[in-house]
Amino acid sequence: MPWVTVSMVSGHGPDKKKALHKNVARAVYETLGIPEDWVKVQIVEMADEDHSIGGVQICDLPE
Repeated sequence: MPWVTVSMVSGHGPDKKKALHKNVARAVYETLGIPEDWVKVQIVEMADEDHSIGGVQICDLPE
């Protein structure tokens, strides 16, 4: 059974997270040709200040 973990900055609403769960699972089971209920998806949310790109915290990046 595949287990997919998506790490992302927090702030996305429940509807977007629900769609992400569904679409990630679909991509995995269609690609691997396995039953839908074999795919587990976990979303791990991080605060802006807990994540950086190139040493710069997300909260300090220009928009």
